[in-house]
Amino acid sequence: MNESTSYFTSLIDGDLLHVISFFYTSLGLGNFDLHNAGWFLHGVFILVTLAIVPSVKLFHYTKKNAVPLMWKLLIQGNFYLVVFLFFGIVLCTLLGVFYVMLFEQLQRGIPTSTGMMMGTIGAFGIPWSLATGAAALVGSLVITQVYVNGKIEPYLEGLALGLMRKNSSHDKALSDIRMSMGEVKTLDYDMMKFVNPNKGIFVGLDDRKKPVYVPLNVLRESHVAILGETGSGKGIASQMLLTQLNRMGNSLVVFDPKKEEFLYSVFRTYAQGEFLLIDLDAKVPQFNPIEHLDGDRLYPILESAFSLKDKGQEADYYRGIERANLRKALLFYTQGMTFDDWFKVIMENSPDLIKTKEGDLNKLGQYFLDLSLCRSIQGKSTFDLKNLLNHQGTLYVKCQQAKSSSNVKLATKVVLMSLLDEIENRSVAEEQYPVSIMLDELKFILTERVSQALGSIRSKGGSFVLNFQSMGDLTNLDDTTLDGRAIQQQINANTAIKICYKTLDENNNAVLSRLTGTVVKESRSSNVSTNQKMVSISQTSEGYANQQKEAFYTENDFLSLPKRVAILIGVGLAKRIYTTPVKVNKLDFPKPDMSEVTQGFLEKLLFTTEKKLVAPESGASAPVAVQAKGQAANNLSLEDVLNKSKQAGGE
Repeated sequence: MNESTSYFTSLIDGDLLHVISFFYTSLGLGNFDLHNAGWFLHGVFILVTLAIVPSVKLFHYTKKNAVPLMWKLLIQGNFYLVVFLFFGIVLCTLLGVFYVMLFEQLQRGIPTSTGMMMGTIGAFGIPWSLATGAAALVGSLVITQVYVNGKIEPYLEGLALGLMRKNSSHDKALSDIRMSMGEVKTLDYDMMKFVNPNKGIFVGLDDRKKPVYVPLNVLRESHVAILGETGSGKGIASQMLLTQLNRMGNSLVVFDPKKEEFLYSVFRTYAQGEFLLIDLDAKVPQFNPIEHLDGDRLYPILESAFSLKDKGQEADYYRGIERANLRKALLFYTQGMTFDDWFKVIMENSPDLIKTKEGDLNKLGQYFLDLSLCRSIQGKSTFDLKNLLNHQGTLYVKCQQAKSSSNVKLATKVVLMSLLDEIENRSVAEEQYPVSIMLDELKFILTERVSQALGSIRSKGGSFVLNFQSMGDLTNLDDTTLDGRAIQQQINANTAIKICYKTLDENNNAVLSRLTGTVVKESRSSNVSTNQKMVSISQTSEGYANQQKEAFYTENDFLSLPKRVAILIGVGLAKRIYTTPVKVNKLDFPKPDMSEVTQGFLEKLLFTTEKKLVAPESGASAPVAVQAKGQAANNLSLEDVLNKSKQAGGE
C-alpha cells in the first residue's frame, strides 16, 4: 500500500469511523463493529430517503410563497440536513466501492472504515440495497402527495394568509374604498392547465395565483349561488364548475333564458355522454314534459306553475275555485297526453272548467292557452327523462323568450318541475349519477316548488347552481304571488357555497360581507395641536389604539371587484378567486326543421273562427293568430284575441 493510500485509510479510521462509533454507542445499540455499522448506515439512509422528496418540495414552497419565519427556518434547516446526509451517504458508498475495486479488497466484514463506507452494499449486497432504496423513494413520493400537498402546504397557506391579514398595513387599518379600488386586476389564463380531478373542482386562482379547488363530494352535496351584476362573470363560473362536474360523472340540466354568447358552445363542446337540446323558443313539437306523469304527480306541478296555492290574501277564494277546476280537469287527463290533447278533451267534454259564464277564458283557461300555444312541448318524446337522469349526459333547455313570452315562461316552469319530480321520485337503486341543475336568471323561472326542492333533492343526488344578480333580486320576483323575503332567506340558507361577483346592491354586499367572518383591526389616534386659525402647528405620537371588529372582506372589497373576479364563501376561509372563460370555438344553435311545424287544437280553432269573421283579402294567417297568444293572458275573450289578430293582419 503506497503512502497516499495509507494516509487515506488512516484518515478514515481516525475520524469518520470514530464519529459514527460514538453516535452508535451513545444510542445504546451495543458494541460497534462493521456489521452493526452497515445496519446503522442503512437505517439512516432509508430515513433520509423517505424525507428527501418532502424536504425538497417544502423548500421549494418556501421560496415561492410567504411562510412564517419560524416555519421557514425549520423547513430550510431540515432540507439542508437531509440533503447533506443523503448525498454524504451516497458519496461515501461510491468512494468505498471505488476504493475496494481499485485495490481489489472487496471482502465482507473487512475491519476497516473502507468497508463501513460501502454501507449496505458491503454489508448486505447490491440487489437488496437497491430494492430497499427504491422502496424508500416510492414512500417519499407518497408522503409528499398525501401529507405535504394535502395537509402541510394548505396549513402553511392558512398561516401565511392570516399573517398577511394581521401584519399588512392596509389590512391592519380599517377598510378604505380608495385603497380597495384598483387593488385587484383581472387575470387571463388557461383553465385546463389547472383542472385536476384528484384535487377536486377547480374554481379559479387565488391572490397568489395558486389554484383553488372545491372537493367533489362537497360540491355534489351543496347548492351553489353565483351572484353578480350583468357581465360580471356568473356564466363563466357556471361553465367552469359544470363542465368539470360533467367530466367527473354528473348529469347536467342547463336552463338558458338569456342569450349567453358562448354558453351553448361550451356545454356542447365539453359534453360527456349524450347531449340533448330542447328549444322551447321554436315552433316545432319536440317532446312532452308530462308524458311520464300520472294525474297525482301532475297536479302539484301545475298547482305550483299556475300559482294556485293560498297566499293569505283575498284572492285565495278564487284560487280555491281554480284548484277545484284543475282537479276536475285531471279527470280528463290520460298519461301520455300533450297539453294540446288535454285542452281539446276538456273543450269537448267540460268547457265550463276553463271558461267564465260570459264565455271568456278564466284564469285556468288562460294557463292552458299558453301551454297549448307553446308548440315545442306538444311532441311525442323521443327520449325518457328518467333514463336521461340516470346516465351521464347533458340536457340543454333553450328558453330565451321566457322573459317576454308568457307561454315560453310557463312551459319552462313546467319542464323544470317535471325534472324535479323525476329526481325526487328516484329510488336509491336509481341514483347512479348525480344531477346538477343550472338555473340562470332565477327570478324569472322561480316557483315555490323550486324553492322547496332546495331542501329535498340533495338526498336524491340533485343539486342546483343558481345564477342571479343579488339577494335583493330575489325579493322582486317575476311571480308576485311568492313571498320574496321568505324565498331570499330560504335560498341564502340552502346555498352553502357562494361565488360573489361585483354588485351595486348595498344590502347584498352587507349580507355577503358578514358571511366572510370578522377580524380584529386597530385604529390609532394621535394628538394634534392647532392655533386659533385651526392650522396644525404640532403633532405628537402620543395617543391610543382602539381595536375594532371588521368583516374579513368588507363591502368595499365587494364593490371594487373587477370583472371575472369573485369572492368564494363557504369553502374554508373566504378567499378572492380569479375566474377565466372556458376556451371554445363558437357554435350556433341548430335550426329547427320547419317542415315539422303543425297547428295545435287551439290554433286551428282560432284560425277556423277567424276565417268566418274576416274577409279573405284581409284575413290574418295562422302565424298571426299565434302572435296574438300573449293577449289572452290579459283576461280577453276568444273574440277579443281574434280582433287583435285582425288588427295585426291589417297592419
